[in-house]
Amino acid sequence: MIQIFTVKKRFDSQKPISSTEKLGLRWCRQSYPLYTWAELSIQGKYPNPVEYSLYISNNNNEFDKKDDPSYKAFHRTIGSPELVVVGKTSSENKLTGVAIISFQFNEQEDYFSISIAKGIDPALILCLAGIVDETIEKSMRTECYVHV
Repeated sequence: MIQIFTVKKRFDSQKPISSTEKLGLRWCRQSYPLYTWAELSIQGKYPNPVEYSLYISNNNNEFDKKDDPSYKAFHRTIGSPELVVVGKTSSENKLTGVAIISFQFNEQEDYFSISIAKGIDPALILCLAGIVDETIEKSMRTECYVHV
């Protein structure tokens, strides 16, 4: 389980669960409170089928039902670097497409592109993209190391 924090409250009554100083983040002169934003669960290992489930904090350190994530992401096909993200708002009952994240790996450079639906928090999708990128990279390094 990977936790994602924010320095902004998501709700007026939300209390911080940590601070930048407590986590050893000393990139600024003062310490900032950290609030729970989301948790990411990863089932599977790339390049095999992987399902990413993102649970949004609904108050303090509580998350949506563990069997009903706010967002899910999956690779279009086994080993595909393209990730489809589906999600729902609090007023919706079914998951619909919210973003496509495409990772490009080649000998000259690595990069990614993101398409995000209107009304979706781009910062959250960027966090997801960064975590997935690191997860894919770690899986590929491990796979290469095993075959060397």
